[in-house]
Amino acid sequence: MSQQKTYSYENRKRNYPFISMGIRIIANVEALNMVETAGNLSRHRTVPIVVFSDGNYSLKWYPALSGETLTHAFQLALSNLEKTSNNPKLCYFCNIGEFIKHTALDFYQKILNNVNLPEWEKNLLNIKSEWDVENEIINNCVVEDLGGFVIATAAREEQKSKRGKKKGEEEEQETEEQRTGISIRRTSAFQFSYVVPTLDAILSGSTTTDVQMQVRMASVGQSLANAVNYDNPIQAPFNKEISSTTYSFIFNFDADKICVNSYTNSEVCKKEEKLRRITLALNAIKLVIDGNFGASKSRYTPFLERELIVAAVTKGDVLFTVSSPSMRLNDFIEETIERAKSYLKEFNELKILLYIWVNKGKASELKINGKTINDYINNEINKKLEENIKERFKVEYIESYTHADLIDKIINEVKQSANGQEKK
Repeated sequence: MSQQKTYSYENRKRNYPFISMGIRIIANVEALNMVETAGNLSRHRTVPIVVFSDGNYSLKWYPALSGETLTHAFQLALSNLEKTSNNPKLCYFCNIGEFIKHTALDFYQKILNNVNLPEWEKNLLNIKSEWDVENEIINNCVVEDLGGFVIATAAREEQKSKRGKKKGEEEEQETEEQRTGISIRRTSAFQFSYVVPTLDAILSGSTTTDVQMQVRMASVGQSLANAVNYDNPIQAPFNKEISSTTYSFIFNFDADKICVNSYTNSEVCKKEEKLRRITLALNAIKLVIDGNFGASKSRYTPFLERELIVAAVTKGDVLFTVSSPSMRLNDFIEETIERAKSYLKEFNELKILLYIWVNKGKASELKINGKTINDYINNEINKKLEENIKERFKVEYIESYTHADLIDKIINEVKQSANGQEKK
């Protein structure tokens, strides 16, 4: 940033919570994230995972989905939901589902005659200060507000070519300013982990990959090809690697960062617009959890079962994340609860609400220390809370067939935080 530019940083209090979710999903016969193709074989993505069992560590490769797969799905859901609003806030490329964002402003300069860009995008090229460029993008594109962006643009070629004939100090400074590019980094307000098998699935041998061969006969087509000496096969067999396992992943979302300039820490949008965008994001993750992500669905639409979600809604200046959902089920829930309690003892102004959503069809089978999760929460947690954290900690059990019930509760908490109200 040029030393001639100045800006003011606003010491703003956090009014919106930090949301962290650990999600567990059973996926059967899926090819949601493929990598390289070797001959006629398309391979499923795999990752190395360290497993501790019987006092020893081992390293093995297991099927996985990349965080980028989920990020693309989440941003596509944001774009599609935003299009249904009365006044959609989307840039040209986010509107068509290509999330290249404004990485290179000089690229936008070159395509002015090829694409009908909105006026605000054309005007970005004329804004000099980094924070003003960020404000303009935040105001006009929901996806880039939530998903962040990096702009690294060199000085324009015509500016680079300008050289002053005089040696005066003023002209030298002006020429240097003309040859300066622009660099902006807006960090994403949400985070996705990779999607990996749970330890329960790994230790029980309930995770695997398999190669499925696909072949069709085209007798007439091949006969015609032979008749005209066409060498390539009309329909060749191919193989696709599929996976079945219990997957887990983490989603973190800092609602307070929405509509906030990363340079000045000031609110860019009005309160109503900020709440609308936060609600939009939570509805988007609802769609992702419902299975709206991944590839190869035209012939490999997976069989998905949402098993369990632990969500933490943290109010305060310290950001609490749930423990890894890839741990054993009981360890995942117990450790998350114990960690939350330790945070509350350490930070007196912190408030944490834990929601544990369980698929109603599996509620009687998922147990902690021999008890159903509902009994464990009511008898082992809520009835035994220490007095010094009792007013700042809540664990709520939700049992239903749809995780939308969980998302609705989180949205309600966000709205209460915005209004400065605490749920009794």
